[in-house]
Amino acid sequence: MDDLAWAALPGLTQENGRPFPGMQGPDDMDRDKSGRIVETALEARQGELGPSVLMLLGVSVGLAVILMVMTWMIFFRT
Repeated sequence: MDDLAWAALPGLTQENGRPFPGMQGPDDMDRDKSGRIVETALEARQGELGPSVLMLLGVSVGLAVILMVMTWMIFFRT
């Protein structure tokens, strides 16, 4: 579909008539005079979570489980 077809569909465009950021391809991005892509603050914050975030989550949950088990064994074991 070309840009005009997207604009003709209700609810798929922003108020300024441009498609939402998730519906754009890399060629649809705004560029400055040197050719670099210019992003809004919202678009710039939409990064992917890498493996370091997954590892942090796994280690944190694992430590929380270990601490809860140790607390149960020390205080509540009969």
